Amino acid sequence: MTKTFTENDLLRFIYNDLSKVQHDEIQSAIFTDGALQEKLVELQNTKLRLDKIVYKPSRKTINSILAYSAAYEEESV
Repeated sequence: MTKTFTENDLLRFIYNDLSKVQHDEIQSAIFTDGALQEKLVELQNTKLRLDKIVYKPSRKTINSILAYSAAYEEESV
């Protein structure tokens, strides 16, 4: 019987969030299913691109957070 795997299954595979049995099932399926291999490569490439993104808040955002925090501290005292 062939088991169907979802993108969520592949994401869990990429992030190593599976039991040993689940990992082995997906790994076996990847070796025999070209479409699954392609989807895995696509998701791995997406993960690599996302990992390279660096977020830097604007000065305005930082000042807003600091002002809110200072006001909150004054109310608490």
